[in-house]
Amino acid sequence: MRTARRAVVLSLAGALAFGIGGCASRRSAAPSPAATCAPVAGPACGPGRVAAPACPSACAARPPCGCSPHGSPAAFLATHLSPDLWATRVLPDYLSRRDAMVPVLLGGAALLAIPFDDRIEREVSGTLGDRAILGDVGANGLVVASITLGLLCPGEGRTAKDVTWTQAEALALTLGVTEGLKALVGRHRPEGSSDTASFPSGHTAMAFCAATLIERNCGPKLGLLAYGVATLTGLSRIEAGKHFPTDVLAGAAIGTLIAGLVDALHFGSGCDGGGICGTSFVPEVGTSADGGLALGVSVRF
Repeated sequence: MRTARRAVVLSLAGALAFGIGGCASRRSAAPSPAATCAPVAGPACGPGRVAAPACPSACAARPPCGCSPHGSPAAFLATHLSPDLWATRVLPDYLSRRDAMVPVLLGGAALLAIPFDDRIEREVSGTLGDRAILGDVGANGLVVASITLGLLCPGEGRTAKDVTWTQAEALALTLGVTEGLKALVGRHRPEGSSDTASFPSGHTAMAFCAATLIERNCGPKLGLLAYGVATLTGLSRIEAGKHFPTDVLAGAAIGTLIAGLVDALHFGSGCDGGGICGTSFVPEVGTSADGGLALGVSVRF
C-alpha cells in the first residue's frame, strides 16, 4: 500500500516537473509577438491591441479586443449561457474532436457493467490493502496539479487567468453534478454502511475532470500520465469498498464530459479559435417578449 501511494505521489510530482519544464522550453523557443503579429484595423479594436494574421495563439501575450467573458456578471452570463453560442460553436467544436467519444464509451461501459457490479467489486476488494487513502491522494493531487500547471504554465494561446477560470468552472460544475446525483439516486455503498452517496464516484469524477483539463492545457503526453493516475484513483475506490464499478465509470464519464465541454466553451480548438477567450464577444442582456430575462451575445471575428 505504501508503495502504491508513493507511486501516485511521484507520478504527480513528475507531472508537475515535466509540465513546468516543457512550459519553460516553449517560452524560450516562442517567437516575439512583435515579429509575428500585426495591428488589427477597424473601429472594433483599441490602441495597442494586436492579433496574429494566421492564428490567435501566437499573440497570447496581448489579448484580443472585445468583451472579456469574465469581466462582469453580465458578460459571464451572456457568454456562458447563450443557447446560440452553444448550438453553433461550442457543441460542434467539442463533437469535432475524436476524444469526444470517451465519455460516451465510459457511460456505455457503466451500463454494460451493471449485471456484474457485485461480482467485480468483490473480486477487486482488498487487492491494494483496502484503504481509501490512495484515492484521496490521487484525486486531490490531480486537482492541485491541474491548477498549478494552469497558473504556472498555461498552454499555447492561453492565459493563466483564462485557464484558472476554466478550471474553476469545470471542477465546480463536476462537484455540483456529482453531489446532486448522489442525493437524487441515494445508492448505498458496497461496504454495507448506511451512507447513500455511492453513485456516482465523486473522487473519480474530480480526478478525470482534472486529468482532462491537464490534457487540454498541457498536451497528450502529460495528459496520458494524468489519466493513468485518474484510473488508479477510480480503481482504488472500488478496491476500498467505497464504490461499485458502475459508480466509478459514471464518475469518469461525468468528469471527462464536463471538462471537455467547459474547455471547448473557453478555448475551442484549431487555429481559428472558437472559444469565448479567443474571440471578441459583446454581451446583450435585455427582456424577452413575455417580460423575462433575455441573454444574448454577438461575435466579432
